[in-house]
Amino acid sequence: MTRITLPALVSALIINLISGCHSEFFPGTSRAPTGVVVDMRSTGKLVAQTTAEWYWDGLTEIMDVLVIDTGATDTTDALASATHSLKKRGWRLSDAFPSPSVLMKSDKWREVEVSVDPLSSYDPPSSDGLNEELDKRNEQLFRALNMAAGAENLVVLQSSAQGS
Repeated sequence: MTRITLPALVSALIINLISGCHSEFFPGTSRAPTGVVVDMRSTGKLVAQTTAEWYWDGLTEIMDVLVIDTGATDTTDALASATHSLKKRGWRLSDAFPSPSVLMKSDKWREVEVSVDPLSSYDPPSSDGLNEELDKRNEQLFRALNMAAGAENLVVLQSSAQGS
């Protein structure tokens, strides 16, 4: 029969905490550093900015969402322009990215991804009902953005930080 001593139990708990394990008992927040948002803003003229929030197992992930006008004349050029601008700041294409989205990574911020999407194919950011006020504001914002003249030339950049 194995006996677990109090020091062993405390050691296991400390290791769990240090390893970044989150739960409702040890809540945490994950968000990309401010420098990532600066890089995202460098891609063009900021049209709108909001956040999306996800919650699971005690972890709150806050994603910064920026709508950018790159000055391009169509969706394809807007995506290329935003991607090129991020590449100049050290970002690179992720190994796998679904079209029309582009996922980018940076050696400077290894735990962060930035997605670049055409406004027309981007679903309004949502917390799946956990923050109803934010969800309602984002729904109204993106409805208005999609109806605006030149909407086909706008891109949406979203940061996502895993385990920050």
